Amino acid sequence: MSENRMHRVESLIQSELARIIQKELSDPRLLFITVTGVDVTRDLSYAKVYVATRDETNNPETLKILNGAAKFLRHHLADCIELRKIPALHFYYDEGVAHGTKISKLLNK
Repeated sequence: MSENRMHRVESLIQSELARIIQKELSDPRLLFITVTGVDVTRDLSYAKVYVATRDETNNPETLKILNGAAKFLRHHLADCIELRKIPALHFYYDEGVAHGTKISKLLNK
């Protein structure tokens, strides 16, 4: 798969997952989740999904909920995206967003 196609697939998965999390998961603890990026393996077996929270607490409960709902999300993703194979989803915190916010606050002081 070409690099350009991989970027398009990752972008598509990112936008669809963000929509599915907001519309299909009815957990109030997930209201302020942002899907910041997706890295997919070349064979489309696995996808690392990076998320950030508005409150920057990186609550382990949030990742537990998302990883627990990974099969549900993958199933709904398969309904939205036409790919030969839908990757298994693994959720991680995007530490870069929290780090950037921290630096911005320091600079504002």
